[in-house]
Amino acid sequence: MKLIKHIRFVFTALIILLSNFLNAQTCPVISSISNSTAVCVGRSFTLEVNATSPDASPLTYSWFKNGVAISSATASQYIISSFSTSDVASYTVKVGNACGSLTLSSAVQLTASNVPVITSVFSSPTTICVGADYSTSVTSTTNTGDALSYQWSKGGVNIPGATTSSYLISRTVEGDAGLFKVAVTNSCGTVNSSVQQLVILKSPVINAQPVNAQVCSGNSFLSTADVTGADTYAWFKNNISIGNNTRNLSISSIQTADGGTYKYSVTNTCGTVSSNDAILTVKAKPTLQTVTTGATICQGNTTTLIVVANGNNDNAMTYQWSQAGSNITGATSASYSIPSFASANVGTYAVAVSNSCGTIISTSVGMDCSLALSSAPTITSTFVSPLSICEGQNYSTQVFANSNAGGPLSYQWKRGGVILPGATSAVLNFTGLRTIDAGIYTVDVINACNTTTSSNLQLDVLQKPIITLQPVGSTICVGASVNITSDVTGATAYKWQKDGVDLGNTTKIFSLSTAIAANAGTYTFLSWNTCGSVTSSSATIVVNNKPVINSIVAPATVCAGTVANLVSNVSGNGDNNLTYTWSKDGTTILGSNTPNLVVANFQSANAGKYVLEVANACGPVNSTTAGLDKNIQLIQAPI
Repeated sequence: MKLIKHIRFVFTALIILLSNFLNAQTCPVISSISNSTAVCVGRSFTLEVNATSPDASPLTYSWFKNGVAISSATASQYIISSFSTSDVASYTVKVGNACGSLTLSSAVQLTASNVPVITSVFSSPTTICVGADYSTSVTSTTNTGDALSYQWSKGGVNIPGATTSSYLISRTVEGDAGLFKVAVTNSCGTVNSSVQQLVILKSPVINAQPVNAQVCSGNSFLSTADVTGADTYAWFKNNISIGNNTRNLSISSIQTADGGTYKYSVTNTCGTVSSNDAILTVKAKPTLQTVTTGATICQGNTTTLIVVANGNNDNAMTYQWSQAGSNITGATSASYSIPSFASANVGTYAVAVSNSCGTIISTSVGMDCSLALSSAPTITSTFVSPLSICEGQNYSTQVFANSNAGGPLSYQWKRGGVILPGATSAVLNFTGLRTIDAGIYTVDVINACNTTTSSNLQLDVLQKPIITLQPVGSTICVGASVNITSDVTGATAYKWQKDGVDLGNTTKIFSLSTAIAANAGTYTFLSWNTCGSVTSSSATIVVNNKPVINSIVAPATVCAGTVANLVSNVSGNGDNNLTYTWSKDGTTILGSNTPNLVVANFQSANAGKYVLEVANACGPVNSTTAGLDKNIQLIQAPI
């Protein structure tokens, strides 16, 4: 029995194996099916299976989602037209044919993917200051697992190079302000961030600087800070805060103490800016400092009334002079001149000074000017002119005059129109007149009205004659001629003297035509006028003559070989600058230019007649003329 059961089991198993083999050869064979993947939500996705039918019988398909048959999904492809999260599942397909048994595919897992999700983004608007860095970034998830890409844009225009999750602008300028967003992209598509508004602020801008102003005391004043972008205001006077934190500086009734230098500073989150200084000047109507005081004016003279006024910060002043309450036509400056004062000009003068703040009149402050009439002095005496006085004498003269109600008289003497220092009395005194005192003298007689000048006093100061050329002496020879000349100014007469004795010559030249020894002496030239006489310096005339040979001493005979000495005695006759020349028998002896002649080693050739010639500036003489020639003979020794 056991054997039969065993045989049956083996047979049954063989039958089953055979049946399965036969079925495997005829049922559908699945060669491929779509891979598991993530599908972008909203996109179309196709599941596809590839199968073959071994027996060539038609194939049938049935798609399943999470094991549940999908209605109408009976083709080799199952198309999901718009994938959504509900389509996320495990998909299989069963393929059948005539074999009657279905072939089950492997499972395809579909998951959902989507465009990126921006998880964090900038806040808007963002406000920064000019010059600050602007940095923004976006955080997002891919929803697919693939890489994200970025593109930043401003005002809808892509920013070149701005392709990372962050965007930086270094040191912003005003032009960097705008609307920014970022586009984040993955394989499923692109998502745009919300728009971020970048507002770039700058420090407050002063559109117009405050300007200097001049305001009359008591008036109102308003200055407005013309600024863009300011959050707070602060006003300063002379660099000290005045506690005004509004846009306007308003003073209802300005006073002198309100004058000063004003400025404001304005602030926002980006900084503080200060305006330029503006000077507020508080003006007032003029005040009078001085007005010409009353005076007595000389008839015909010009007088000028002058007012000095303080413009009190408004020096654009106008003037109006009046006489006895009536305005004077054309008298509209700080001074008023009356060119030729007369009785019609006598009276009381007032002046009104005005500026933009008002008018002040001299009458109101007791500063009017009263003018009266007077005249210049009258000189009642005259000078004797011309007047000649000798140098060294004393002289005095005096002027007499009437004041003519012009007050005390004063005097000023002048010479040649030039003031004489210290000569300020009616009397002019000279002690010991000098030639430089000569000239034309006048005296000015002065009173409060004017000056009267006297007639001219011509004062001539005479002096003794002046010798302008002194006579010059000379040395001459007997028989020569000579002229002695002198010259003089201021002389009325003159003469020559020799050794103090008049020569009877009354000309400026004394002449000698043929001089003799008696003409030698000292000559002087005398001249005189009414103030005295003067004598020239002395001129000495020397009269010389030719030399005189007084003697010659010489031996008559000389022994051979000895020395012969010839010794002369000569007088120069006033000119001892003598020259000597010796000769023998008419032949000049060379080198014999001394008073004495020595002949050494006397020989026969030396024997003969010796002659001496002596000369000075007046001429030569020789011993022959004087009979003093010397004959010298040789004596030979006995043999």
